[in-house]
Formats: sequence, structure tokens, C-alpha cells
Amino acid sequence: MLNYRNVNIVLAMNLVITVLFFKSSFLYVLPILAWIYICATIYGVFIIKTGYFLKTNCSIKTKERITALTFDDGIDSELTPKILDILAKYNIRATFFVVGKTIHQNQEIFGETLEKNKEILNRIVSEGHLVGNHTYKHSPTLTLNGVDVIKSELVLTHKLIYDITGKQVRFFRPPYGVTNPSVKKAVNQMGYDVIGWSVRSLDTTLAPERVMARIKRKLKPGSIVLLHDNRANTAEHLTEYIDYILSQNYRIVRLDELLGINGYDN
Repeated sequence: MLNYRNVNIVLAMNLVITVLFFKSSFLYVLPILAWIYICATIYGVFIIKTGYFLKTNCSIKTKERITALTFDDGIDSELTPKILDILAKYNIRATFFVVGKTIHQNQEIFGETLEKNKEILNRIVSEGHLVGNHTYKHSPTLTLNGVDVIKSELVLTHKLIYDITGKQVRFFRPPYGVTNPSVKKAVNQMGYDVIGWSVRSLDTTLAPERVMARIKRKLKPGSIVLLHDNRANTAEHLTEYIDYILSQNYRIVRLDELLGINGYDN
């Protein structure tokens, strides 16, 4: 398995062997090992399914045709309710990884406070869906900060969700799927289970027909599907995506049921 610890062990062993038995080649081998280390680490930072720095749940191994739908980057005051309406129509339970600033009572966008989003968050919980932490700001530069800054975003969002819903969340999805040692330390201190995906729909950038093509190609038993509840195309075409999944005799279950892990501490 490609992870931080194994890469370090293998490269260290190769370095020791070179020093002990191939001293004359040391200056040639060292740059190669350094390059391998850099490439492996960069790959591990950006590809969440590797679990390079910390254990990540991206799917399960099963022959049963089950899958889980997850939605990132909300709450969106207009689009999230539309998605909830569709899920209710199908009696499907999904998981919403929320961004803290979208539900903060003092957060303003275009001059409008987002009190409505607190009501939507309560609706998500009351209708049986699962809520997870997706940091407070969803910043692409979050991982450039130290452990304290990263943890502060997790704590703030965690507290917001608890204060509104009474739920102590256990699931965390890193923005953009980017991880590093600082994220690992913050996550471990929070006691979170980290969630990735196996079906990345790319609904933030692709046209709906291409999103559907990706779902068709990547859907497998035990898959975790990544969508976004702040994208108009996703809300407009979610019915089509669900119809396809169900037509393939899949059962759509809540993420904690798929993984066999409690989604809340209470």
C-alpha cells in the first residue's frame, strides 16, 4: 500500500543498502530516491484514495449492489432544498458535508444573512440524512497552515453543527481531498473518520451528460459517490443520476450504513 510510512521505510532501507554495499553509487542513488519520495508524497497529498497520510474511507469491498450518495460544499439556501425534495421523493438517505461559513448566523453573502441555512441544516437531520464536517472556509490553501489553524476550522464547524442540530459529527471530508501531516494530526485530535470517494462526478466542472458518463463508468458495489449540493446542474439532473443507479439494481444507503461506522457520537 502506498502510504507515508511505507514509502519512508522502503526508501530508508534502500538508502541503508546503498551506503553499506554500494558506496560508490551513493551520489547517483540519492537523487533518484529523493525524486521518488517527492513524487510519491505529492501524489499522496492530492489523491485521497491512497490514504497516504491517514486512513481514508473511499469505498467498501462487497458484492452487494449498494452505494452511498454524498454532497459537498453546502448549505446552499436555494439548491440544497431542491436536492432534499428529490431525495425525499425516492426515500433516499444521503450525507451532506457542510462548510461552516454557509451556516454561521453572522455570515453574510450579497448582504443577506443566512439564517435560512440553519433551518435547512435542521431539515437535513430531521429527514434522516447524515451531516459531516467539510471545514469552515473550504479554502484551497488550508493545508498550507499548521495544525492549530486546521483544527480551529474543524472545531468551529463541529460546534456550529452541534449548536444547531444537537449532533456530534464523526465524519470529515478534506476540501479537494487534499491531506498532509498537519491534516492528519488535526483529524486525529478530533477523533474523526475521514471520508473520500470512489466516484468523483466532477459535477462542479463537467456538463451533466459527462457527469452521467462518469457515474456509469465508475459505479461499483460499495461505491461512495461525490456530488455537490451548491451546483444548479446537480439539482436539475439528480433525478436522472438516481434513476440510472436504481436501474442497475443498486440500493442507495446512508454512508454510515455502507461503512458500518457510526456517523454521530450521540
